[in-house]
Parts: sequence; structure tokens; C-alpha cells
Amino acid sequence: MGGAAARSAIGPNIADASQRVLDSTRSTWSKKDCPDSGLTRKDQKVNHSSTFRTFSTLSLFVNMMLTSYTAIFAFAMTAQAGGKETEMIDKAKSENIEIATFAGGCFWCMQPPFDKIPGVEKTLVGYTGGKIEDPTYEQVSAGATNHTEAIQIYFDRTKVSYAQLVDEFWRNIDPTQADGQFADRGTQYRTAIFVHSPEQRKIAEASKAKLHASSKFGRPIVTTIEPAADFYRAEEAHQSYYKKNAKHYNLYKVGSGRAGFIEENWGREGDVKGKD
Repeated sequence: MGGAAARSAIGPNIADASQRVLDSTRSTWSKKDCPDSGLTRKDQKVNHSSTFRTFSTLSLFVNMMLTSYTAIFAFAMTAQAGGKETEMIDKAKSENIEIATFAGGCFWCMQPPFDKIPGVEKTLVGYTGGKIEDPTYEQVSAGATNHTEAIQIYFDRTKVSYAQLVDEFWRNIDPTQADGQFADRGTQYRTAIFVHSPEQRKIAEASKAKLHASSKFGRPIVTTIEPAADFYRAEEAHQSYYKKNAKHYNLYKVGSGRAGFIEENWGREGDVKGKD
């Protein structure tokens, strides 16, 4: 991380500063820069008296969020990866359950849009596409495993189609960015559709070709379509992060540039409501 920022009292202008940051959809706040997320790289395995990178517009927020994220920080530092995910939702309904796997950059941001879709039975975030078994968040975020952050979706194909899920995927990423997603850079944040069958590949390729032909973004669509590989469930602290830590999630989504990109290209999307 960069320079240190000491704790200080929250000033009287905190509300105004908060609004300015939330309005700054063009900022470049990556996951590794999130104040005290507890979910960052190796050099952040420290406690709440640790140093944080200084951002001129975020300095007041360091103090405000320290207390709020103590629990998630402690848990994330001790949680272990869940291993290869093989669970089906309901054995009695298994004939109707299909799996979709997408990589769209930060996996915190990929669960909310799919969780709200009728017919989606369950979503999990994790790591896929690499060769290392049971990788940890630290290993993947360091960029040396070839894994990428991803979401696995269990859906009832009698209620929602795979094509609909692919459409929703496009609406939540920048498919023209080759070096990661928004402020998060590296192959661990690349975009990809991991297909589980020839039929899924056919649908995904047709959807990608249609999006490219539309010239919606004015640049080539670089999201890859790859065969599904072993999917390793991420640590529990990352599952449904937007529900466990809604304030920090919303701040990150805006600061990374994702929220502004989605609004500009697809229309406004409201903030997520959660426990905090």
C-alpha cells in the first residue's frame, strides 16, 4: 500500500464529503485500495491500527469505517477457502437445475444482479480457470494462480433461460476491457463466460456476436468463452458480501467506476440495501 493515514476525529463536513465520494463515479478505487475491507493483499494482514493508503477524498472515511468493519476483517483473515464446489440445490429438482459460471471482475459485484432474478436458486462466488487446487483469496489476488474471481449460478431452466443470464452478465461488466475490470487490474479480474455444455457455448457465442455487431461500446468485445473448469468456493466472508457489508460494498462499486459505467451504458441502478 501507499502512504500512511493516521486515525483522526470525524469532522463536521463528513456528510458533504460522503456525498462527494459517492458521486465520483469516475474515480479509480480498486479492491486493494478499500479502507479496511479486510479482504486485500498479503501486505494488509494487519489489525485496525494499520496504515491505509491516503486518498484526498477518502481520508475522512477511514475513520468512519474502522469500527464498522472490525468483525468482517477478523473473520476474513481466518476464513479458509471452501474447496471444490459440488453441491446441488435440491436433489429432487436436479433435473431442472443448470449451472452457469461467469467471471466479471470483482465477485462482490456479481452476486446482487443475479440473486434478484426469479429462477436463480443459489449463487456462490469463488475462483476458477487456474491450475492450483483450493486457492485462497490472497493467492488469487496476487495474480500468480491464473484463477479469476467468478460467480457460479444454480438456476431452474424452467423459470429462467441461460440466454437471459448471459444478457444480465453483459449488463454488469465492461466487456471491452482486456486488463481486468474497472480499477481492478490483472488476469484475476478478467471477464469470461465458462460454459458447461455445447448448448451453453452456442448461446454464449451468439450473444457475444450480437453484442459486438451492435457496436454499443465502439470497441471490440474481448470477454473470452472458455470450457468450465473446477470451481473453488471462496471464503465465507466473500459470500453475499453486499448483504453483510452494504455500505462498504456500495462505496467500492462507485469508487471503482463500475456503477458509473453501468449507469452510463444501461441506465441507473439503485444502491444495494443490506444489514449495515
